[in-house]
Amino acid sequence: MDSKNNIRHILAIIACIVPLFYLAYVWDMLPVDHTPLHFGADGKPDRYGNRIGVIIPVAVVSIVSIFTYLLMVNIHKIDPKRTKEGKSPKFDTIGGGIVLFMMALNLVIIMNTVNPETNYLDKAVMPLLGLLFAFLGNMMYNIKPNYFAGVRIAWTLADDENWKKTHRLTGGLWFLGGIGIAVTALLVSGITIQIVFLTMVLFMTIIPIAYSFYIFKQKQKAESN
Repeated sequence: MDSKNNIRHILAIIACIVPLFYLAYVWDMLPVDHTPLHFGADGKPDRYGNRIGVIIPVAVVSIVSIFTYLLMVNIHKIDPKRTKEGKSPKFDTIGGGIVLFMMALNLVIIMNTVNPETNYLDKAVMPLLGLLFAFLGNMMYNIKPNYFAGVRIAWTLADDENWKKTHRLTGGLWFLGGIGIAVTALLVSGITIQIVFLTMVLFMTIIPIAYSFYIFKQKQKAESN
């Protein structure tokens, strides 16, 4: 079991740093002093500079990816709600999924930097975000109470039943919402998909919180009677 865990951890770390190796591979393809360093909402470059500037964002995303993975796989050691329950493989899966998403995002950023006229960001980022929401929704359907992942508000953290019901609703909403975002992003682009994305995220955020509060008030009312 430990051997399998070690292999999984090694693969995750490798995935985190793959973009850095890919950047090294395409390094000579980047113009020395006119490399796209920032992209607007439309995915087109709006700031240029020395290609050294590309290293920082790619490295930051890789470091954040590694940190997030290590946090998820060690959550049972630092989260008061998980220390008594022990290690759950679900958090390892969440960490692995996030690593894959950030690796893909990092690679898309590099590809867009090498070929800005192709506009990979506009084509790939929204579908990737949609798939991430769908993945997390699938994970959150029966995720255990913790302080790092899920709908972490006072009412869910204080009541395991509230947490369970809220995350069953949240899991379905995020999964369907994520699939909706990914499919829509393949059909439309520009300001339209941005509006769709923000609207879906707003609903996926507000509805679970409102539902959790409703459960909280209903329990208060039942206890008072």
